[in-house]
Amino acid sequence: MNDPQWDEPALLRLLVGSVEDYAIFVLDPEGHVRTWNAGAERIKGWPAEEIVGRHFSTFYLEADIEAGKPAFELREATATGRFEEEGWRLRRDGTRFWANVLITALRNPAGDLVGFAKVTRDLSERRKTEETLAESERRLREAQTISRMGDWQWDVATDQVTWSEGLYRVYGLRPEDFDGTLAAFLSHVHPDDRATTRAQVEAAYANGTTFDFEERILRPDGEVRTLQSRGRAVTDDDGKVFRLVGICIDITERKEAELRRAELIREQAAREEAEQQAEEFEQMMEELAISNEQLTVRTDEAERARADAERASLAKSQFLANMSHELRTPLNAIAGYTDLLDLEVHGPIVDAQRQALRRIQRNQRHLLSLINDLLNFSKLTAGRVSYSLTAVPIASVFEDLEGLVGLQVQRKGLVLDAPPPPPTMAVRADPEKLVQVLLNLLTNAVKFTDSGGRVSLTAQAADGRATIEVKDTGRGIPADRLDSIFDPFVQVHSEDTLGEGAGLGLAIARELARGMGGDLTVSSQPDVGSTFRVTLPVAGPVERRRSDGP
Repeated sequence: MNDPQWDEPALLRLLVGSVEDYAIFVLDPEGHVRTWNAGAERIKGWPAEEIVGRHFSTFYLEADIEAGKPAFELREATATGRFEEEGWRLRRDGTRFWANVLITALRNPAGDLVGFAKVTRDLSERRKTEETLAESERRLREAQTISRMGDWQWDVATDQVTWSEGLYRVYGLRPEDFDGTLAAFLSHVHPDDRATTRAQVEAAYANGTTFDFEERILRPDGEVRTLQSRGRAVTDDDGKVFRLVGICIDITERKEAELRRAELIREQAAREEAEQQAEEFEQMMEELAISNEQLTVRTDEAERARADAERASLAKSQFLANMSHELRTPLNAIAGYTDLLDLEVHGPIVDAQRQALRRIQRNQRHLLSLINDLLNFSKLTAGRVSYSLTAVPIASVFEDLEGLVGLQVQRKGLVLDAPPPPPTMAVRADPEKLVQVLLNLLTNAVKFTDSGGRVSLTAQAADGRATIEVKDTGRGIPADRLDSIFDPFVQVHSEDTLGEGAGLGLAIARELARGMGGDLTVSSQPDVGSTFRVTLPVAGPVERRRSDGP
């Protein structure tokens, strides 16, 4: 096409002149405006006839002109071929707009500078949008700071966790202290809550759901804070989860306030209950009409009753002691005369007379045993038994016991198994009372073991305690009687022992064992046998003590 109006320069002028979104114009080498398009008039407000020939500094703020900014921009464009920036510019009416400016140096084929091309875009709307966004972000940061809140997101594919500035403050961390992974995220959760937090996150990821739970975190300074964590899974068009987003709100103060409120409620309830109880007590006191004088009278009566009981107990002990002495005298006389008769000092006696004599001797010994048991029990209950604790060799005790019960064992046809303990094995005890306890146990074992049975006496020591066992193969003790076997006046086989004792032997034996710092226990099985165990401390320094009563 050869039409001059469609040649290249004409088309270029038409194109430039028609553009309205950009201010496009030419400056001479000194910066004066030489051309002006429609976009320049629309953006800057000057018609061509008013601005052509004027210096381009007309569009700059006074402070920029004083700082030499227009000249600087031309120098930069001349030196490098172009200059670009964003900044404030003026319109014809004096208002400002935010502009993107591009200045390009124009040179002829010889390389000489002939001017500058300048293109300006009005970015005021974008600038306003950016400022609005920045303001929103600032307000968000302030809101997060005030509310102790922060947000986060987790990119599942890269395992990249991103925190907001507010969340760093919540956790008390700096960005350089956080690795930005889910594992690092969870490492700051309190150890006791870590498994629950992981389960919540994994469930949201697996199911594409939301989550809302409380957790505790451990800050670097050791402080524990409570957070409310909320969030959701983000899915792509195929429904696959690729990101989790959430917020964390520090609710520590709220939780503490709730705890304080609950405590106040409990305290109030306790006060109300106490007040109600006080009212009920006052009402009860009014109904009973108990005066201080009446209470004093009752206290005096109780004190007199206690004193009377003590006097009665003392009188009982004295009575038993006196009676035992009075009874022993005729019993000893009976024993002496029966012994003389048994020796036929006053002449020979026939068999019938000898059998009667044996019955007298047996009943005399029985009565004397009863008297001794009652006297011992009375002393024990009154706390008037003293103990001479010393180192007692167990071997010597066993030797004495064999001599005391050997004849009974032989007459009944039993086997006595009493292996001698090591000579060095000793217990801290009162020798006489220890023999008394063990003799009682051996006598019972012989009494309740049928002919052909076995009675054993053994001892062993461990951990500072010695255990002496008396074991028999007799009829045993029923299970329902084991708890009461050591009670006073209790006889296990009362049908077989009627008239043979008062049921005080085991009660006295246990109290004596305990008075020496030990104990007496029993285990038994009917028709198999019984085992009585006396435990005492191993031998130590000689000590003398007085019982304070059972």
